[in-house]
Amino acid sequence: MLCASRFTHPLRVQDIGPTLDGVAYAMLLNPAGGLVGGDRLSTTIVLEPGAHACCTTASATKVYRTLGQAAVCETKTRLAREAILEYVPDHVIPHAGAFLRQSLEVEMEERSRAIIAESYATGRIARGERLQFKEVDSSTRVTVCGKEIFFSRSRLTPQTIDLDAPGRLEGFNYLGTLLIVAEDRKKQDWQCLCDGIERHLSAYAQVRGGTSILAYGGCVARFLTSTAHELAQLTYDLWMLARRELLGLAEFNPRKY
Repeated sequence: MLCASRFTHPLRVQDIGPTLDGVAYAMLLNPAGGLVGGDRLSTTIVLEPGAHACCTTASATKVYRTLGQAAVCETKTRLAREAILEYVPDHVIPHAGAFLRQSLEVEMEERSRAIIAESYATGRIARGERLQFKEVDSSTRVTVCGKEIFFSRSRLTPQTIDLDAPGRLEGFNYLGTLLIVAEDRKKQDWQCLCDGIERHLSAYAQVRGGTSILAYGGCVARFLTSTAHELAQLTYDLWMLARRELLGLAEFNPRKY
């Protein structure tokens, strides 16, 4: 029997380890256990001035069938001056009949930087459950020094809208996003980073995607893949590219890819 639960997990950079290249590395475990209707998972991540943390999950987050309430997953992060956050959770898998409301809020202070990934499956593909979930409502908001520079919300309701129509999924099974933010970076540097991301995207014959430079302090890449392996590998490749170009740090293996 699955029971609804409520978890609140505050995470401060001094709580986590070990370190890789001086970076605190945290693996969040609760999401990987799966969410049911009525669950409310709230995570707060606070980075003090100059801190650098890399946060990921142990595996994909499963969202189980519900007959009533949504499962709610809320993450709030606060980056003090010159703090760096790499937030790269595994993808979300909504089972048939699942209902998820998910939000991510990132508050950044001066000269802080962030690499943020978000990805979804269209269901349990191997079981033939593609686009059988009830609803996935997800939003991401980023502010820098109190100024909103990025807001994205997607509300996927496959029972009421054709998600495979042109300009939507078009038959792909996985959706990925990588958002990179640094308010002190020059616009021409963002163009160079976008060009590098585009080259990675074009190297995958079965992937569709593209990049955009934000009006202020960042860029975003979005992509569609057919397989979970392509999604994981491409997310890792783009993450490591951003890590090298934005942070000047070498690649590392989080032992999941």
